[in-house]
Amino acid sequence: MSKYTSLGLMLTATVLAMRQYIFKPIQCWVPAEWPRPWEEYAENYCWIQNTYNLAFREPGFPGLQAREEAEISYFQWVPFLLSIQALLVFLPHLLWRVTSARSGGEPHRIVKLASELASTGKPKRKRRKMAEYLAKQLRKSIAIAGTVTGSRLPCCGSNGCACWLFVSYIVNKFVYVLNGLGQLYLMKTYLGYQDLHFGWSSVSHLLNERYWQQTGIFPRVTFCDIPIKQVGQWNTRSVQCVLPMNMLNEKIYIFLWFWIVLCMALQVVYCVFWIASIAPPAQRLKFMRSLVRLESPHSGLGPAVDTSGMRAFMRDHLRLDGVFILQMVAEKCGNLCAARILGPMMRHYEEGDSGLSECDITEITDDRDRSSRSTLPVRENGRVDNGFHHQ
Repeated sequence: MSKYTSLGLMLTATVLAMRQYIFKPIQCWVPAEWPRPWEEYAENYCWIQNTYNLAFREPGFPGLQAREEAEISYFQWVPFLLSIQALLVFLPHLLWRVTSARSGGEPHRIVKLASELASTGKPKRKRRKMAEYLAKQLRKSIAIAGTVTGSRLPCCGSNGCACWLFVSYIVNKFVYVLNGLGQLYLMKTYLGYQDLHFGWSSVSHLLNERYWQQTGIFPRVTFCDIPIKQVGQWNTRSVQCVLPMNMLNEKIYIFLWFWIVLCMALQVVYCVFWIASIAPPAQRLKFMRSLVRLESPHSGLGPAVDTSGMRAFMRDHLRLDGVFILQMVAEKCGNLCAARILGPMMRHYEEGDSGLSECDITEITDDRDRSSRSTLPVRENGRVDNGFHHQ
């Protein structure tokens, strides 16, 4: 969602910049005796020097201090503000990508490859090979993510960290919400609103037929004072200008306010969903057994696996981050695709083999950080009693 929001903001900023710097963003009503060059000078001066807003039917002009207080200085910089907001919106997504990559887990890559596995039309043999490859990549991700050290998370112990990716993902959701609040505060401060619910207030004003003449927000008609030097002295002429761009700016920021609030609400919902789906052990067990039921006709694992064996598999082999990545695959590509990846992992575990060699772990560790190599303990091959009992 952040990518599309950022792209939309950049596109909007580009359109507004073209409207301002290629076409004519302001039109001023000047005295009839002024020639065309004077009129162009007045419009350019008022554009770069700001204008001020007055009550539309006020008979006279206020003093200099009142004019400075009523000055409007934001309309020229709207494209630049939108560009900055586009970069800010993309920051949480970039932070998550960097965090997940540095931890060794590669959920984005696994989900992308899983989408190819879920696509129809591929031969059965090729799908089986892709499932084996994805299972191997998932085991690598779990093993490398488990080497995250220096963490004080409750799920981190002597065997490594079993929930670094999941906790990073949840923290990133809170970063999204904080980013949204920062965006609202930035718009409120820049546009001169009094509170953070300015979008709702603007819609309320429009519905109650309180337009810019009464609210003073995004005024279409403003005034500008032009100093003119004549015969050794300065004279000031006041002209009336129209800002058609403010009609578009008003609608853009109203829509942007509602969009940011919607995105914040969705991030909170996603955060609650993932915590409720992954954090409770009972929910993880329920999800894993649902995948086993889908995979059992093809994997030879039997129609069901006993609870103690599944818990041992989740604790010793898959761990919380593995369940988290499988849940991401299930959400993006379907439960059947996640089950096809789970099958090879369970077969390796049942045979007492982690499926990873020293060469595999060294390779993925080098890819993560060339400057430091990690040597991970690998279980010796051989059949062990892992608690699985076929029914």
